[in-house]
Amino acid sequence: MHFFKQCLAEMLSFKALLPPEDRLVNGRLDPFVFLEFVDAEMTEKERPMFLESLSRQAPFGDGVWQRKMCLKFGLESTIRSKGRPRRQEK
Repeated sequence: MHFFKQCLAEMLSFKALLPPEDRLVNGRLDPFVFLEFVDAEMTEKERPMFLESLSRQAPFGDGVWQRKMCLKFGLESTIRSKGRPRRQEK
């Protein structure tokens, strides 16, 4: 449960999702606003990204945030390319 709370805290403070200043509470996203965001319907662009994230068990979000969370929680293998690394030409 601690991991979930830590992830939720990260999401609530994620700067890219922050609405106008009047919707912040102590510099963080208001939990009710966050619930509205989570309950909102996905766009056509987000849907395949979400399904890929779900199947790979990787954090869902933009590339920068995803890499940051993977490094923080040791999930780097979830965002690497599938299969064996390509052979480098000399």
